[in-house]
Amino acid sequence: MPVYFFANRDFLGYNSVKRTSNHSEQRLFREEVLSFTSHIYMTLATLCRRRHKVAFKSRTESEIQFAIPSAKGCLRNGISGKIIRQGKHMIIEERMSAFINSFDRGNTPFLDEIEKEALETQVPIIRKSMQSLLKFLLVTVKPKRILEVGTAVGFSALLMDTYSPEDCRITTIEKYEKRIPVARENFRRAGAEDRIELLEGDAAEILKTLEEPYDMIFMDAAKGQYIHFMPEVLRLLKPGGLLISDNVLQDGDIIESRFAVTRRNRTIHARMREYLYELTHHTELETVILPVGDGVTLSTRK
Repeated sequence: MPVYFFANRDFLGYNSVKRTSNHSEQRLFREEVLSFTSHIYMTLATLCRRRHKVAFKSRTESEIQFAIPSAKGCLRNGISGKIIRQGKHMIIEERMSAFINSFDRGNTPFLDEIEKEALETQVPIIRKSMQSLLKFLLVTVKPKRILEVGTAVGFSALLMDTYSPEDCRITTIEKYEKRIPVARENFRRAGAEDRIELLEGDAAEILKTLEEPYDMIFMDAAKGQYIHFMPEVLRLLKPGGLLISDNVLQDGDIIESRFAVTRRNRTIHARMREYLYELTHHTELETVILPVGDGVTLSTRK
């Protein structure tokens, strides 16, 4: 026999938000309701030892209605179809990711060395699948001017330099003082100092000083700042240019309710949701969100 649970939107404060004329607040609240109730379903199904169907059964229009059946240790969200396994969101199944990455031809020995050094010192760099996508885009777009926001130790800048046209020039921005000398040394070792310009400081301030339009912009900095960088980034992106934003799905946390996200990550969680909405609804952009690496968006300016 199915087990039914009831929830009224008044209990969740729906009516107080419904009365506001701010459509953005209404949209964000609806997302929170759906995400929060999805989290409730998962908890309830676990308590029921996954032996019962769990559903919200609507009796009036003011009540929430949707169901999540439980089967073979998995829960399928009835709205988005997202598979949830053992309480962890899977952007892409691990075995499938390893299978796809096994076809990658690899990078140059020098890039492999930089990647190894970064991993040994626990410096975050772009994942294998993102490296493959970036190389494909570089060969396809053939950019002459690239802007990177977030240098780290220079791995992605050097990868773009390796697989872009010979006359391509790259500008990269880094704020973290400890990584700047490492990046500069890596550029020197690669003989790329004349092709890669490293700007030191806060990207929010440096972006305002740049004027040259860019064919490609790669965003891989502090995720909570993407939404703040966006106005200047769009100003610098030439028509037909490509904006690549990495790590937008936050290891799957992006689909969680803010209540299910650790308190220290809630601001980043909210800002990334806002960023994704702006990218996909901006009148000057055409955007696709891909489950590659930790999630990536590709946006072209019309």
